Amino acid sequence: MRSAVAIVSLALFAASMTAASAQAQEEPGYSIKDFLSVTAFSQVTVSPDGRYVALVSQADNFERNRRESAIWRIDLDRRVRVTERVRLAASARSYSQLRWSPDSRYLAFLSSKQEGDTRQLYVLDMRGGEPWRLADPERFSDGISTYDWAPGGTEIIFAASLPQTPEEKHAHETFYGDVMRFAERRERSTVERVRVALAAEPAQRIATVDFPVATLRTSPDGSWIALVSDALSKPQRFYNDFAENELYLVRANGESDVRQLTHNFVQENLIQWRRRGEGLYATGLGYVDATRGRWTQGRIFRIAMDGRVENVAPGFPGELGPPYADGPFTQLPDGSLLTSAVVSTRTNIYRVDPDAGRVEPLTDFRGAVSNLSVSPDGKVIAFALVTDQSAPEVYVASGVSDLRNARRVTDFNTEFNSLPRPEIEATRWPNGEGDEIEGVLYWPPGQRGDANLPLIVDIHGGPWSVRTENLGPFGFAYYPALLASRGYLVLEPNYRGGTGRGDAFLHAIEGYSCSRPAIDVLTGVDYLVQQGWADPDRMGVMGYSYGGLMTNCLITKTDRFRAAASGAGLWNDISYFGTADNFIQNDVRNLGLAPWENLQNYWEESAISGAGNIITPTLIVIGGADRRVPTTQGYELYRALVRLGVPAELLIFPGEDHGFVQPVHKLTKVQAEIRWLDHYILGEEGARD
Repeated sequence: MRSAVAIVSLALFAASMTAASAQAQEEPGYSIKDFLSVTAFSQVTVSPDGRYVALVSQADNFERNRRESAIWRIDLDRRVRVTERVRLAASARSYSQLRWSPDSRYLAFLSSKQEGDTRQLYVLDMRGGEPWRLADPERFSDGISTYDWAPGGTEIIFAASLPQTPEEKHAHETFYGDVMRFAERRERSTVERVRVALAAEPAQRIATVDFPVATLRTSPDGSWIALVSDALSKPQRFYNDFAENELYLVRANGESDVRQLTHNFVQENLIQWRRRGEGLYATGLGYVDATRGRWTQGRIFRIAMDGRVENVAPGFPGELGPPYADGPFTQLPDGSLLTSAVVSTRTNIYRVDPDAGRVEPLTDFRGAVSNLSVSPDGKVIAFALVTDQSAPEVYVASGVSDLRNARRVTDFNTEFNSLPRPEIEATRWPNGEGDEIEGVLYWPPGQRGDANLPLIVDIHGGPWSVRTENLGPFGFAYYPALLASRGYLVLEPNYRGGTGRGDAFLHAIEGYSCSRPAIDVLTGVDYLVQQGWADPDRMGVMGYSYGGLMTNCLITKTDRFRAAASGAGLWNDISYFGTADNFIQNDVRNLGLAPWENLQNYWEESAISGAGNIITPTLIVIGGADRRVPTTQGYELYRALVRLGVPAELLIFPGEDHGFVQPVHKLTKVQAEIRWLDHYILGEEGARD
């Protein structure tokens, strides 16, 4: 029996990586930092007059060990050509919810001064000057959650959580001290209006509501405010069900009670008023007539003022939205909707006719479109694009007819894009159960079609997600191109449960959250071996979040992998039920039933049930403050591997939640995973030091 490696402290492990890191930086071609330093775009937005495109860039700064953001303005002439690029604001803080005033003079956004501060509301004047804060941070000490411009452009309507009053805070501290209290409770929010003026003016309350506010939009005539409710805020946050997200209406003059417009199991997310104010559109997940929360592909819903809700494209096989993008769709002057959508292994731009339910593709990029934004007249369209040949950049087009000829207007990743490219292609195979499974292959540069390459299966998270034919988004949890550049053939399988293939394909995972996806992945491995491309004696598996769950699942079902790297992966669905912050994840995958109602399924579909079969050396990484996949899941897996005598390491990254923040932690994670895989798959020294 092989002995297990003890838990490695982060400080000691980081020190042991110094020599390996220096060597990696000296190697020609790609380096780990090259990939982790790529600039991404969290938002792109066109001004109402079409003169400007504002965007938020984000990139890791390893020297300062922080993720840095900046707001940029791209000036366009009448032919939609770039005349100037201006950086408007830059700092280590994040920027979110960029929104132009109706006259394009001001750009508003939410931001915090430094890490740990609450988000406050700021405004930039396009005539020059520094951004200024509109609302009093002492009054809104828990931060501002969302906002919108009033139609006239002289006021902003915003929502903020109501902090405890001094009396409430004193009573709580007197009784509980520093105890963290979890209890059934209400979280109130205030809806306020504030004038846009350099001289600070106090905000005026419009209404108080008994829920956190996720999204807020004012009606075209300014008479109504639409609100979407949210789950309780952290640290007590739990996502119970889609029914927590509902749509409410408030009179802008504050003269009526709050009116709940929807009562359903649809997770309404981002909303827009229809152009004449006769109702709203919303992105979301779920079925209008459902009796419990069921995950679906992203949809666009039309909501009438009497509360009727309808899916505008019920027959569309892909994912519209996608639902969590900040600008997922735009209404064109003819009443149609312009949106991005995921179909198969690509994300492109589509036009939706909400009356006829028709969805028409407008582009055919081999890659992924995100952050789509359109001027109100439809004449200027901007978006971020990642292709099989380039890292993210921003593109503009002069209307729908020009989309296929969109022009790149940024050059943030020019140096990275000059490096040798892995070759990328979509591939398909039968899973033996009547389904054709899709995936994306990343070939080492110049080695497409070569035989007997070492293989890494990199499994996406979600599970309600998809891997597309591109090199991004870039981050510590997604680096198939980096692995390919180091000589590996990489398979990104789009197993059952993912998006882009219709709801029946997505629902196939319900009740079979480990077993069915495992079949899809392993038949894909068989296919690559049969083609002669993958060396069956040099294979590894890895993934993060649900990809970590699937990694854990697969090593209980096969001994074909010589190494595994499990990132924030579920191991025990029964203990996960009581410790995670996401009840929806567990509910949906287990048919809406609790462990005491469906114990057999919880056990059989948890990786822990097959623990006795594991012989694969496994590296486990997880955040020390992770609530989505609690750190205890990593402890449980590591304990099992130690008991079994399987080579294993557990790396716990202090202070990190489900998505890592510190660049140094991201770098250490990737270095550790590559060293582990290289050692056990390629026979290189180092992983057991």
